[in-house]
Amino acid sequence: MQGMLEGFLTHLSTISQEIQSLQEQSASINVQLTNRKVVHSEMSRFIDQLMVPEVMIHHILNTSVTDDLFMQQLKALNQKSKFIKEQNFRDAHSCQDVQDIVDKLTVKAVSKIREYLLQKIYQFRKLFQITKSLRML
Repeated sequence: MQGMLEGFLTHLSTISQEIQSLQEQSASINVQLTNRKVVHSEMSRFIDQLMVPEVMIHHILNTSVTDDLFMQQLKALNQKSKFIKEQNFRDAHSCQDVQDIVDKLTVKAVSKIREYLLQKIYQFRKLFQITKSLRML
């Protein structure tokens, strides 16, 4: 009977050690999971900042300068441009691929705004000439 109880205690001690080992493994896996979630979150934010959505490209290329959607996309493009410059300062090579697209979109947006302003100046000039000629009559 005593031998059987000693065997049972030995078996119980082995099970206790296994439980402790499993708890340590569980804690280690939990730390790894937490770290991976943090990295995933940071990478998702980074990728979202780098990604240039088709909607942005479409609105900057096709929407009127006076439209609110154009202005919203222009603000978002400005944020992306700032982010890319910041990452280039940190030597993030992944930004170089997106830099070209952002630069081209910026040039296109600036040229659209310039064209719009020149049209308005021309319209005001015409209006001024018309009012001037009407005053002379």
